[in-house]
Amino acid sequence: MTGTGNTVGRRRKRSHNRFRRFVFVTLLTVAVSVQIVFVGRYTISVILDVRWSTVNLVTRSYSVLTRLNLTDDDAEATSAFRQVGARACFVEGLDERNGTPATVGGCPCKRDWFGAACSLPGFVSRSPTPWSKDSLQVRRRPRRVINAFPFNIEFDMLELRFAELAPVVDVFLVLESNYTAYGTPKPLRLLDRLRNGTYPEILAKLVYVFLDYFPPDAYKDGWVADALARNYLGTDGLRRRLGGLRSDDLVVLNDADELPRRDLVSFLKWHDGYSEPVAITYRWSVFGFFWGVPTRSGVIQTQSTTAVSTIAMVVYVFRYQLYEIRRASQFLSQPHHLFDVKVLVEAFYVGVFFDIWFNLSSSVFSFFSGVPASNDSFRTQATTAAASVAMVVYVFRYQIYNIRSASRFISQHAFDAQVCITAFCVNRVGLVLQTCCIVWKLSAVVVS
Repeated sequence: MTGTGNTVGRRRKRSHNRFRRFVFVTLLTVAVSVQIVFVGRYTISVILDVRWSTVNLVTRSYSVLTRLNLTDDDAEATSAFRQVGARACFVEGLDERNGTPATVGGCPCKRDWFGAACSLPGFVSRSPTPWSKDSLQVRRRPRRVINAFPFNIEFDMLELRFAELAPVVDVFLVLESNYTAYGTPKPLRLLDRLRNGTYPEILAKLVYVFLDYFPPDAYKDGWVADALARNYLGTDGLRRRLGGLRSDDLVVLNDADELPRRDLVSFLKWHDGYSEPVAITYRWSVFGFFWGVPTRSGVIQTQSTTAVSTIAMVVYVFRYQLYEIRRASQFLSQPHHLFDVKVLVEAFYVGVFFDIWFNLSSSVFSFFSGVPASNDSFRTQATTAAASVAMVVYVFRYQIYNIRSASRFISQHAFDAQVCITAFCVNRVGLVLQTCCIVWKLSAVVVS
């Protein structure tokens, strides 16, 4: 009888466990389904390229790019210059009217255009820069330009951006979230317009990035959400969705309401010799570009923001964290930064001047005898001594001396970042595991 009772007990226990697993799987399926339907429907829409709508179904659906492989545009390189005599002149700055005086290089320039090839806009020529204008060189092959920005509802500025920058931008990397800056759920209006074919001339160079997460800390600090959006443009958009990038290609990071001039982007695209990152000064306007926001002194208000960097710097210095472009001065000046390593060494200056300045005996020339300081400790010297090849090439421009004067060199670049926040990490795996644990405990309660 005891054996029969044990057998019956084991059967009941197995049946109980099967029923518990069934309840767990059912509850988990319901939870995932609700998440997909009410929160993640746009995620599935982007992945499967399916339009979710109950009304106003369109008869024609345009595909939205989520990945793009960059190639060189030979036609652009050919049409950007025109041969005038023995000189290749930049078409945008070239004045082809008869009687226009030529520059020293032989190219007649339009008004407020300078340089031997008429490739230097006047506002760049007049801007104070830490590098000499004489160091600029016109490239034979243009850089590719990726204009990255988060989007909310700024459709007017978006259309102006496309009209102004489409000729000089190779990729528009646009991020849209189904949350507002305050964490309120919202529809994906831009995705709907793209699928409706609102901007057919831009679709071939627009890569859409969807962010379906809002960090809890952002409810208290809005800059957390701002940083997440920009960094996601780098880690997901730039790293995973764009192929064929070169180290000298440019990333132009803006807000949706920050519109750089086409002449500036064209200048950066076609020239070598300037330092990076590049700060852009924006003019504050209201209601229209003709109406500026005055300061107390009556001058139109401006704001300088670090906005442009090469792919090499984005990858090897910022590690795809695009938010660091906007706070480049703080980032590069951090003492623990990998590319600003200050090595503390014991200084052994072998030379006769030791006898003159320190009045030391001959034993100072032995490495086991340190040079004493005033407090009887050994004299040391911290020197910036190591930098990656990427930083030597794209930041210091092969000027090796700038490694030793890195802090002064970097501080001379007017990179006025406006915002600084503490870095954070989003662990979605932890959220998934926590959800499974909750469902498992709930299934135990239901079964019992």
